[in-house]
Amino acid sequence: MGNSQSGATARFSQAEALGELPGVTYKDTLGGGRFLKSSLCLTDDGQSVVAKVYPKESEATLVRMYEERLASIRTAFLSIDYPHVLPMQRIYESDRSVFLVRQYLFANLAQRISTRPFLTAIEKLWIARQLIQAVAQSHAAGVCHGDIKSANFLLTSWHWVFLADHAPYKPVYLPADDPADYSLFFDTDGRRTACIAPERFVDVGHGRPLPPTPPACTPAMDVFSLGCTLAELFLDGQALFTYSRLLAYRAGSFDPGPSLDRMPPGVQDLVAHMLQRDPAARAGAQAYLDGELGRRAFPAWMGDVVHPFFASMLRAPPDERVALACAELPAVHAQLAGRDLPDQTRGGLKPSRSNPNDPAPVPAPAQPGNAGSRGPFPPDPDFGSEGEGERPGRGALPGPKALLEEVQRVAGRLEHGGSAGNTEGRQGGDVAAAAASSEARGPGPGASQCASASHRRPAPGDAPSPPAQQWPGAAPAPAHPAQTLLCVLWCTLLRGARAQDARLTALCALRSAAAACGDDDVRLQRALPALVSAAAEHGAGVKGAALRGIVALLAEVRRVPAGDASVVLEYVLPSLSLLPRDPAPAVQVEHAGVLADLGLAALGLLESAAGPPQDAAPAAAALREALAHAAAGVLAGSGAPEARVALLRTLGPISASDLLASIASSLHAGASLPAPQPLSGSAGSLPLPSGAAASYCLALDSQFLHPDASLLSAALEQSSPLVAYGNAMYGLDDSGSMGLPGTAESSGIQGAMQAALTTELSVEESASQMEAWAPRGALVAHFAEHQAGVNQLAVASSGLFFVSASSDSTTKVWDGRRLDRDVSFRSRLTYSGQGGKINAATTLPDSSSVVTGSSDGSVHLWRVDTVARSGGERFTGVTAQRQCSGEALGEALALAPWGHAAVLQSHARRGLSAWDLRAAEHAWALPYDPAQGVISCFVTDPASQNWVVTGSSRGVLCVWDLRFRLPVLSWQLGAGGGDRVIRAWDGTAPERSYAEFLAIQNNGPRKLGFFGTRNMGFMHQQLIEVLAYAMILTGNHIYTSGATGTNAAVIRGALRAENPELLTVVLPQSLTKQPLESQELLQQVPQLIEMPQNDDMQLLCNRDIIGRVAQIICFAFHDSGLLLETCQEAKAEKKIVTMFFLD
Repeated sequence: MGNSQSGATARFSQAEALGELPGVTYKDTLGGGRFLKSSLCLTDDGQSVVAKVYPKESEATLVRMYEERLASIRTAFLSIDYPHVLPMQRIYESDRSVFLVRQYLFANLAQRISTRPFLTAIEKLWIARQLIQAVAQSHAAGVCHGDIKSANFLLTSWHWVFLADHAPYKPVYLPADDPADYSLFFDTDGRRTACIAPERFVDVGHGRPLPPTPPACTPAMDVFSLGCTLAELFLDGQALFTYSRLLAYRAGSFDPGPSLDRMPPGVQDLVAHMLQRDPAARAGAQAYLDGELGRRAFPAWMGDVVHPFFASMLRAPPDERVALACAELPAVHAQLAGRDLPDQTRGGLKPSRSNPNDPAPVPAPAQPGNAGSRGPFPPDPDFGSEGEGERPGRGALPGPKALLEEVQRVAGRLEHGGSAGNTEGRQGGDVAAAAASSEARGPGPGASQCASASHRRPAPGDAPSPPAQQWPGAAPAPAHPAQTLLCVLWCTLLRGARAQDARLTALCALRSAAAACGDDDVRLQRALPALVSAAAEHGAGVKGAALRGIVALLAEVRRVPAGDASVVLEYVLPSLSLLPRDPAPAVQVEHAGVLADLGLAALGLLESAAGPPQDAAPAAAALREALAHAAAGVLAGSGAPEARVALLRTLGPISASDLLASIASSLHAGASLPAPQPLSGSAGSLPLPSGAAASYCLALDSQFLHPDASLLSAALEQSSPLVAYGNAMYGLDDSGSMGLPGTAESSGIQGAMQAALTTELSVEESASQMEAWAPRGALVAHFAEHQAGVNQLAVASSGLFFVSASSDSTTKVWDGRRLDRDVSFRSRLTYSGQGGKINAATTLPDSSSVVTGSSDGSVHLWRVDTVARSGGERFTGVTAQRQCSGEALGEALALAPWGHAAVLQSHARRGLSAWDLRAAEHAWALPYDPAQGVISCFVTDPASQNWVVTGSSRGVLCVWDLRFRLPVLSWQLGAGGGDRVIRAWDGTAPERSYAEFLAIQNNGPRKLGFFGTRNMGFMHQQLIEVLAYAMILTGNHIYTSGATGTNAAVIRGALRAENPELLTVVLPQSLTKQPLESQELLQQVPQLIEMPQNDDMQLLCNRDIIGRVAQIICFAFHDSGLLLETCQEAKAEKKIVTMFFLD
């Protein structure tokens, strides 16, 4: 363990090795390190930890010295108050292995860079400053890391950085002419990226040995590695040095300047100073923070304001973090706005310490009056906790009585000719009056943005609108770049908070920070998912505040990319589709109350998206249809009556819009109203369905009869209130009288509203309107842990968990009761003690036991261990119980329980048999006829154990009587083709079919041409690099061009294979005409074909490449017209074309 290459190999699996470590349970494998094997484990109290395993070569392996070094590092870091360093917390040595254990964190920097939502410029600067501060803290404690890279910087979900995995056991100096030591100790991800200082490579040829062992790592070495990590952060995951480039840089033949030019100017100078080849020319990490380079690179408010604010919450529990944040937020806002607050309101916030050796500021404890609901962001007054009394404001309707009083007050003014715009109601057609009334009672969710009938949204140059909601005693958040960081923080606090008051406080603070951040990408990619997730939380108060927050947030968005314009239709509305049936009536009311505003905000997003107006027309039509369906579900459903009236109250201010016609048309759900017809005259009437009563007509004013208007839209534009209740429709004429179904008298507006609130549908009528339940296709969870295909799922009889069997030799246990609340979507346990592909899985009835079958013939019985706790069951581990070896039986194909003590299993060479779990042996086997094919599936009698139906690979179905174990009936489907695959070939192009057959049969090297789009993500480029690398290793010759995107990824992958004669790059012009970012890469290609005669023309070289190759591989989108035409030309020339569509 240490400064020499180890010859130890893992003679046992990681799960087996971790069995020697007490107190932890193996869960999953992390990374691909060769020197130390990392695993994700669970402690006995349910905490996630990382365990690194070093298998010792022999009993004589000496590790005591390195254990003492790690222990001294842990001791040195104990005195740091606000640490950015994370030492190993436990060191354990067994007879065969050494274990290093530390806490597991959300992600490392390398993972976070390439994970959506991508980091913004402010987040990169904030993280970069913490990277430097982490190294400064480590050096101030007298500890040098030795292996600084992006994978060793760990990030919390709120972007607090820790430097982990200090490596005193790794060699300081490496031979420059032998990459074996580098590959073993430092190339953990296999990308050949290098963040090692050049002075650590020494020439050991001609008998010169390495420096004495163990040498000491110096701070200058760490500073160089820190510079490489900063460059990777600002280059969006692209490494500055590979192993070969670093050696070339050491020799002075490689210049990283072109890559550094893509970084911000201040950061560029800082990183360039860190990357100097002379160690003596580099400064210390703390000097970079305090010096001129640090002041030019990072804003002062990051260290003086944001850092101490984040640090004060580092060790607090989730709910206490919300209270602390609320106590200090006024001081944070004041300092960001450049003003001072009295000492009694500062909440303990002090300037950050640049020097980690200075005394630590102690944050003032949160006062009871400033915590939770009494902080600067108390719970939303419009939607408090459950059981709260009457509350004023739109959407907060505690019951029919209070709602009726408000409706009667509005209706009384309408009957006497008053203006609804001067009341608290939302009725009336005057948009300006409605907006004025909205301001009079306090801004609602996006009222100022959503009231306009033309859906106008503020232009980017307009003055920013105030936050969507104000709270007593709380000043609005100042517009500042730091609000982006606060927005990320509040998203984390919202997910972690448990008390409802804390969640409401975090929701309000998140809405305020998102409104003040000024970044639409932050609002849509960070704040919106957090609010949508909160709308599914427990507690009516949280759901209601989240609903209003969603509308207010969408109203703040100024411009969106065309791909995000349909976020409401494709993401928000499906996520909120269950709220109309929420058990809390207050949630139903709030959902109905924001539905119209949500539709207007969605239309505003479609209008503000870049692109031709005609492109938004289909999305707008789909949005109207979705909103109409949602409105129909509220009005014709079996929810609270208050929800229906709450929806109707929102239609007045937007009655002149086309959107209202779609929503209001849902009022006719279940009624026999004919489809609206275009108007042809100057006056008309709108027939209203009346149920058992006589027909009624609504008089229409001729000024609302436009040429293209329908009767319905004219009525809506006239703003004559229409109140629908199930199949009963109430119409109001010009005199203010309304006829009620079943009566011949008119009782006015108040009577109509009274009837709408108090009339209940009969059970038969309500049931007739209820549609039969069917899955709506709403995504509940997405699990992506398996590394290969999932072959079968099995659910426990209790519903507590379900398991997934995969071809990656693992079976994962998933929590089946928290799918709608789990935000991590991670498996609870993993069983990896079985080899081969796990083809089948089943659970035993009335127990927590699982049976899995593998392609190696083995069948394992294991148990999922759980313990009871107040919040539900907690998974503690898996326990292997019995194993059945089946090498002679062949591959296990299917499993099913047979009673409580036996399992039916099908094997490729034996057929169907029963495994008696009590005797651990096979109880019986059915006669097996190989001529009928292997039994690939079977179904048992659900009521008894008398019969089973088997299906074979040759299409033979057979019914067996298990009492006598004899076949009763069998028949064959088709012509014995069972599971055979039938392919249809194009008979009009036989030459192409023959060419494809020959290509499939030909296993030799080929000439391949790579084409593709320039616009693709980093993950796609990595996959293309791997593909090109594999093609070169197998002897294929690659032809491509020199553009960015696909071509650049192909070139990088081919160069990694270190076989340059198998790569040819064809340029349509000379090298100097190519983009600057491509010229550096193209200079490394030996076989470069240039066409200088085309320098004055904009040409492509696709046809030239097609003529040189036998097969085309293309990466494109479905709308990549030029690439699709190129593939068609290749097919016309009888080339084999393989296309990968990225969308």
